[in-house]
Amino acid sequence: MAFQQELRSLSLASKIFQFNHRLCLRSRNIRRFHQICYKSMKHLNSPVKVQFLNFHLSKSNSKVFREKDSMEPSKKELAPRATFFQKVQKKDRQTFLQILTETFAPHDKIRRGHVEFIYAALKYMDDFGVPGDLEVYKKILDVFPKGKMIPKNLIQAEFYHFSRHQDCAIYVLDKMEYSGICPDKEMGEIIKAAFGISSHVYKKYGRMMYWMPKLKNINPYMLPDPLPDDPRELAKLALKKMCVDKRTKIEDFNAENLEDSVDKTWIVSAQAPAQQKLIEEHPEEKALYVEGPTLVWLRKISMSYYVLCADPKIYPVVEEDEDDRLG
Repeated sequence: MAFQQELRSLSLASKIFQFNHRLCLRSRNIRRFHQICYKSMKHLNSPVKVQFLNFHLSKSNSKVFREKDSMEPSKKELAPRATFFQKVQKKDRQTFLQILTETFAPHDKIRRGHVEFIYAALKYMDDFGVPGDLEVYKKILDVFPKGKMIPKNLIQAEFYHFSRHQDCAIYVLDKMEYSGICPDKEMGEIIKAAFGISSHVYKKYGRMMYWMPKLKNINPYMLPDPLPDDPRELAKLALKKMCVDKRTKIEDFNAENLEDSVDKTWIVSAQAPAQQKLIEEHPEEKALYVEGPTLVWLRKISMSYYVLCADPKIYPVVEEDEDDRLG
């Protein structure tokens, strides 16, 4: 009888809890949800409490609270913050850092509009020439107010506390990851002071700190950072990346040295010793073909290359008798 009463009270409490759970999620009242969770489980014994908590908290999902596209500010919301970056005449790294540090005064704890300001700063990073600077990303994350958005309990941590602000910080980390910039411990302290170690932002930071150093040097054809601006040097880097034979000889030709040249163009060629031998032994009466253009990527820069090829050789088919081979 006691067990049946316990089951009835559990089913009744779960129905009340689910109803209030949906009501609180719609109104986004986390404090009220925490109170209902405590009252619903107060009269249950400890094993049932644990099962009850696991059953309901396992359904926690940030999609209940927000749609990701609706969290990003519109152009109208970004316009007041974009003026900080548009009105300056000298656009360099020092000016960009000065805007980040002097926009919000140190005594301003609330920092109204800092989410729109961060999105505007990310938008104008290329104009100031700082898309791959780690110190700039630290200053951007340092714009978030400290201590206000740290979750105080498990419910706040699971249900995406200050979701719009966490989305903005994760967007900054995503842009860093796309640019190949690995965070450091100082950035972790900035995130911990703003969002705490139980936030989704800190989990994203932890995954980046684990995987990015492991995968940083996995590419056998490492490229210099930054890439050279000369297109000829970029072409040589692309050919070194494509040619497997270490004996490959890379040569640079100017088209203006030819008598029939019209434009002042250039060609960078790569040939291995085996390829040179094939060209020397190729019959003069048979044609050679130039295939292309084909794209090769050096980070975000694409280059076109062509391949010199000929018809494949047809070797005679030699039929062997199985009886002769066995004998």
